[in-house]
Amino acid sequence: MMGELNFFVGIQVKQSPDGIFIIQSKYIKDMLKKFQMTNCSPIKAPMQTRNLLGPDLDGKSVDQKIYRSIIGSLLYLTATRPDIMFSTCFCARFQANPIESHLKVVKRILRYLKGTQDLSLWYPKDSSFELISFTDSDYGGCKLDRKSTSGSCQFLGDKLVSWTSKKQNCVSTSTAEAKYVAAASCCSQVLWMKTQLLDYGYKLKKVPIYCDSESAIAITSNPVQHSKTKHIDIRYHFIKDDVEKGNIEMFFVNTDFQLDDLFTKPLDEKRFNFLPSLDNFVNVDAKANASMDEVHEDENPIDINVDDDNVINDAIDIDDNAKINDIVDDTIDRDDKANDVDDNAKDAADIDDAFRHANGQLTNEGLRDWYLGTRLKEHETSAKHVMNVQSWYDLRLRLQKNETVDKVAQS
Repeated sequence: MMGELNFFVGIQVKQSPDGIFIIQSKYIKDMLKKFQMTNCSPIKAPMQTRNLLGPDLDGKSVDQKIYRSIIGSLLYLTATRPDIMFSTCFCARFQANPIESHLKVVKRILRYLKGTQDLSLWYPKDSSFELISFTDSDYGGCKLDRKSTSGSCQFLGDKLVSWTSKKQNCVSTSTAEAKYVAAASCCSQVLWMKTQLLDYGYKLKKVPIYCDSESAIAITSNPVQHSKTKHIDIRYHFIKDDVEKGNIEMFFVNTDFQLDDLFTKPLDEKRFNFLPSLDNFVNVDAKANASMDEVHEDENPIDINVDDDNVINDAIDIDDNAKINDIVDDTIDRDDKANDVDDNAKDAADIDDAFRHANGQLTNEGLRDWYLGTRLKEHETSAKHVMNVQSWYDLRLRLQKNETVDKVAQS
């Protein structure tokens, strides 16, 4: 009789009643030991934002076997650590002739891993199955040939399931062109995923792709071949056809909440640590390792009548859904007594529309909701089916402002 799955092709699988952790902490420890980095000083970001690596004819060469061995180990680790995807792929470009400066950057990635060994991907059990994608690129970031780097990531509901970082095959002449080429590559991945899901009985309609370039979005939606885009290779223009057919739809997302920045460029410490927290990353602490079925237990019940911002913040920081649910349920109960659900239905519906596709954009509030991967659970009222579409983050703002929680009444 088979027991609970704990390892799969070297990847640790930790299960709880609420979902699954996927982590490679053991692999990281073994890798640090292999490359004699066990006692290194940890850092908070894998790459510096300045002085990107480039050709250095005067640099001192290093052992190719060691360099390639580290790169190979890191590439396998990217299966569960998208936060090192860009830095690893960027360093992999110099495997043919690595020098000391290249090896120094690679070891910096190991130092980052030293301090983040327990960072894991969290896949909650109960969440939606909506396919959503993000696409982005830098502009001429490679000093070797001035080619740009495309990045994309795909979510099923709030579960990060696919990500990529790859140097483009062409030299783009503008930021819009670079992001358009990246969007075409992202579209290919989305179409493939739709086909795979169809084999399992999931027929998805129009898949939203979020991009932070209005110019690139305009190109995908324009059936006319403009003189300024006619030089773009025809293989990238197929995205226009899929937009017209309704397979995908492009939407604008504010750069501050563009997840794909993680896969296209080195980021400063503050922004780098902000984006992985939106990618359903969580830290598996000692308690979670000892007893995964206790990971979401509410050991210290809080006063649900307190509207202090720190209460919600603390609950989110430790990924304590039970505690957050208590706050939300109490807030909804108080709202039921003070407000008529039907009177607020129209306003709440407007909020729901804003969360989806208001004016062709995904609002920051809605984006935070989707990032955090949580919805306020269904609550029985006189209107039968009532679901709050606001985020934990938006709830926190409302508590600060002493505002009520809106609810959507669905017939």
